[in-house]
Amino acid sequence: MTDQETQPQHPREKEIIAKWSNPIPYTSLTELSHSEKFGGMIEEMFGNNIQGKRFLDIGCGVPPKVSIYLASKGADAYALDKKGEDKKNQIKSFYNVNFICDNTRYLKEIFKGEKFDGIISKAFLGLPFQLWMNEENRQEKPVTPNGFFKTCYNLTKEGGYNVHYKYYGEWIESGKKDLEKIGFEVITSFDDPRDLGNLGTLLVLRKPYSNQNQNKN
Repeated sequence: MTDQETQPQHPREKEIIAKWSNPIPYTSLTELSHSEKFGGMIEEMFGNNIQGKRFLDIGCGVPPKVSIYLASKGADAYALDKKGEDKKNQIKSFYNVNFICDNTRYLKEIFKGEKFDGIISKAFLGLPFQLWMNEENRQEKPVTPNGFFKTCYNLTKEGGYNVHYKYYGEWIESGKKDLEKIGFEVITSFDDPRDLGNLGTLLVLRKPYSNQNQNKN
């Protein structure tokens, strides 16, 4: 079986995204957390089979809730955040998540030569990203939104997804044309905001296979 045959090509992507985006009926005892909904949507996009798939969760928070969900379903989950050094062994032992405590600014160097089926961020784009861009050492390693997405593109396997979430009111510079120029197929973009239960907007990208790719990188 070729790598292309094993990669996700789900014909119901937009339907799945819309399903996750709509608030579900709940009571205080049955409400799904935002992280569980986010992880569940990603799992369904991969055909409800993420056993052995590699995911990178950027700006994951501590504990890395989305990565914990994905690991519980059999995924090989990597979670990156600049906080939580004292928790990384506990996270690995209890949740089977590969937690890396480092500055996301060095994403390209940390995962040099590695590839992931999916790259995700639930609470990184927007204000956290703006603070990240404005750190004192910014001149040492300049950061732009397009630079961030280009790094994500290079770390993603062909046929793999990027799923990024942004809260309402928070600004991010990269639009659909910028992302397509990098090489991504844009499934949903911040240019066309979606109502995610009055929470925020969702960016879903796919890296095409080389025979489909019009990347001018």
